Amino acid sequence: MSEIENAYLNRSSICLILRNVDGEVYQWKRLKIGIYALTKNMPDTKKENESMIFNYKFKDLCYEGMTDRRELVRDMDILEHNNYIDRIRVKKEGSMTDHDLIKLLPEGEELADEAELLLTGTQINKLNEITQTLKDENILAEDLLFKYGKNWSKENVKYLIKSFKNQ
Repeated sequence: MSEIENAYLNRSSICLILRNVDGEVYQWKRLKIGIYALTKNMPDTKKENESMIFNYKFKDLCYEGMTDRRELVRDMDILEHNNYIDRIRVKKEGSMTDHDLIKLLPEGEELADEAELLLTGTQINKLNEITQTLKDENILAEDLLFKYGKNWSKENVKYLIKSFKNQ
């Protein structure tokens, strides 16, 4: 797959995640964890899993953060600029801080439909499994990270949690 095809699949699959969580995710870190859980060639996997979707690059031992932020942030900026998604800073009732509410727009729905056509049944099943967990806002982002990063060392997971607090 070419770099352009990878970028298209990454962006359209982000829209598919958003569609499958009822069109919005509250907290950027929750969306990143979902992307992490669906990324190929993670440091904590021995071989590429056929159910994985994203092709983001990860730093050694994730000391630099969960992904090469430039690539993922660039994709989010492109999606927002092209009116596929909207990002709004909001404070939900009962929350101490405000976070990004990432919403899928109608154009993003179309891109999500295209992603669904590009993915295999195994990939769709894995994505559906993960988005069911992301939908449950009673599950803290920290708990999601421990669940999907279960093979990472506690130090790496703690580092990521700390990095989330800066976002």
